Amino acid sequence: MAVLRLSNGEVYISHEDINRILAPVGMTVGGFEYPEALRAKVAGMDKPLTKEGIDLVFGELAASVEGVLAAEGFEYSFRRAAVYVPPEVAGGSSIFSMALAGQEAAMSAEMPAAGLDAYRTPHVLKANNIHFSFANGFVKGLQLANGVQAVLYTTDGEWMRLTPTCFNWVIFPVGEPVVGLSYFDQEPDAEGQFETEVTMDHDILESMTF
Repeated sequence: MAVLRLSNGEVYISHEDINRILAPVGMTVGGFEYPEALRAKVAGMDKPLTKEGIDLVFGELAASVEGVLAAEGFEYSFRRAAVYVPPEVAGGSSIFSMALAGQEAAMSAEMPAAGLDAYRTPHVLKANNIHFSFANGFVKGLQLANGVQAVLYTTDGEWMRLTPTCFNWVIFPVGEPVVGLSYFDQEPDAEGQFETEVTMDHDILESMTF
């Protein structure tokens, strides 16, 4: 169940209400059918990604969200599977694990706590992108109109779609690993990156960082 928390104290929990507020800034959310049999396979897969996990994500998991892509009219050029493994203790290192469609092996890297700061920087990714959560969830901070900020929490079985105008920042969940599948409407550059506008000095309210 998605939850949207605003800096003015308002809280919303229905997709309809959340989308009414977030669509003007370039984000929408929704749910997809996620059978218990698939949940069990995701729970049992190795994290970080292995060859078996890559096959599962781009096989059965991808097939389970084709209906959403069609309903959203989302035509993609690029897909990416990702697993984020939170630190076991506060202040410890986390692990990022990613794979592209067709790859036999994942790219995994350990990230010290200080290294996450760069990922938390407010930014706009210059591509249409949609992300499906299969374990844990995604958390995003967003700037709304009139100085209001927001934090959106989504859980497994939900998706979030961002346009190339969505100004946001990432908030990393703790606890269980995150398993996601992302689609983009363009190819990344040679380094695997998309054009991104970063705003280092944007003032994020303390209450909008968690």
